[in-house]
Amino acid sequence: MNPHSNHHSLTGGRLIHPGSTLLILCLALLAACAPGEPQVASTPTRTEQPTPNPTPAPTPTPDVVAGTVTVWHAWEEFERSALYRRIAAFQVEHPDVQFDVTYVPMDDLQGSFEAAAAEKADPAILFAPAEWGPALYDRGFVLDLSGAFSGELLATLNPAALEAASYRAAQISLPLHLKGVVLYRNTSLIPSSPTTFQDLKRLAHNPAKGEAIGAVLERSFFYSAGHLYGLGGKLLTPEGDPAFQEEDYRAAVAWLELLKSFEEIGPTEYMTDNDLKLFREGRAGFIIDGTWNLFDLADAIDPLNLAIDPWPAQDGGHLSGFVQAECIYMTPRAVEESERASRLFVAWMLSPESQKALADVNFIPAISADPQVGAIDLIGNPFIAQAMVALGDGAAYSSLPEMSLYTTYLEVAIQSVLFQGVAPRAALEAAYTAIQSALPGVRVTPSPAP
Repeated sequence: MNPHSNHHSLTGGRLIHPGSTLLILCLALLAACAPGEPQVASTPTRTEQPTPNPTPAPTPTPDVVAGTVTVWHAWEEFERSALYRRIAAFQVEHPDVQFDVTYVPMDDLQGSFEAAAAEKADPAILFAPAEWGPALYDRGFVLDLSGAFSGELLATLNPAALEAASYRAAQISLPLHLKGVVLYRNTSLIPSSPTTFQDLKRLAHNPAKGEAIGAVLERSFFYSAGHLYGLGGKLLTPEGDPAFQEEDYRAAVAWLELLKSFEEIGPTEYMTDNDLKLFREGRAGFIIDGTWNLFDLADAIDPLNLAIDPWPAQDGGHLSGFVQAECIYMTPRAVEESERASRLFVAWMLSPESQKALADVNFIPAISADPQVGAIDLIGNPFIAQAMVALGDGAAYSSLPEMSLYTTYLEVAIQSVLFQGVAPRAALEAAYTAIQSALPGVRVTPSPAP
């Protein structure tokens, strides 16, 4: 609210000054007492009183946000320029908020933060991977942000990343920017984008250069388990229990059969960098890899020859990839020292303008690629925009501690199907039994009957 002066007004009829009334009374008495004049009873004169002034309204108190927001991060010099610009813009609107920003190398960030939090010397805000969240939350080092931000703000964020930032029933952080698994295409070899998996097969069999390999697709767990979600399945529940056996393993069986069918397209890879090598050399049309290699691949084959395609449709769903996020956490110190300023700054960093600033330093924004809820039209870098679209159909890489069990035992299931000829259903049942036995407390829920 702007501190304008209040305007006071008077109401009522014409005003007569009290001193004028006294003069009139005196003259009347003198006239009445003059000799020879009959004494006549006079009618009292009614004196008109001024209407009292109304009580002045109090001057509105300016809505001032103040305090010092401490931030820890591990952004490199080029990246942190975006942070400083957004802080400066925030201070234009909130000049009474100060910032104390500390860079800590990523290798040291988690240990340094935990040590500081134990001594109550932690920052109000931490930028850190979603996977760190559960351990930090269980120790009371970060807050549950459920209900702290509007539904309208949350609706603008990538749904998979928002899920990755949750833990049990708590929203322990909010996604700030993304990385994940995507489908890359060399446009000089494969000019068209596939809309279905059958299209991908067809295009891969007919590269523009005859000596090239149409596709070299990775099948290890991290690079392939996202397809399970795209086909309508999932790995685990929010509580950490198995979910891939639901509906009689149908989606999970379809996932493993999909991985086997990759062999019909071309050579496949399993935990090697051969696909990256071939793509960098301009000899592979399609590969599945992480967004962290985006600019390296663009430099290798010429940016004009690189595209990130939307995931192609398959069996009523689509292929997909895991989505991970660097998140923004609030700590108990924020509540103690600068809660309102910290909350405003978190929301500020998730605004379309701030997310565009992150894209300008090659971060993939956490805002949704859906134009109805996000602001993808602000993103000028075509690779960043393409990655946002692909990750918009991605699957959350769970931050639950139990995820390590699924990685271990489903990796075994994949290898047994692909390299040992084990039937997908049998491999999945073995993984289910192993996971149930390894879960804390040893779950006793039986595996569904064959």
